Amino acid sequence: MGHTASEESFIKVQIAEALSNAGVAPDSPLKAVLARDAEIETTGRTAAVRVRDEYGRLLSLEEKLGELKANPMFKHHFPVGPPTVPASDLRATRESFAEIAAGRVKVV
Repeated sequence: MGHTASEESFIKVQIAEALSNAGVAPDSPLKAVLARDAEIETTGRTAAVRVRDEYGRLLSLEEKLGELKANPMFKHHFPVGPPTVPASDLRATRESFAEIAAGRVKVV
């Protein structure tokens, strides 16, 4: 299914944010895996990127990354230590403040 240029841009931004939140490198091959099956789900005023799995379920990007992390074929793409947030990403830093303060998320 093809996407418009604005949809592609939205998908790209959401995938980059999900990879960043998971501590995965922005140029990881996982980016292509997520983009290949990405769909935009709209409910009212909000839109979200979802990925359809092999069972036909629509998963959030975070849920799909969780599945990939558990898969031995993709496991090596994920960091071993605590999740990280880029210091330059003020929005992610602000959203993860409690986790950072508790030491569960590292700022890099």
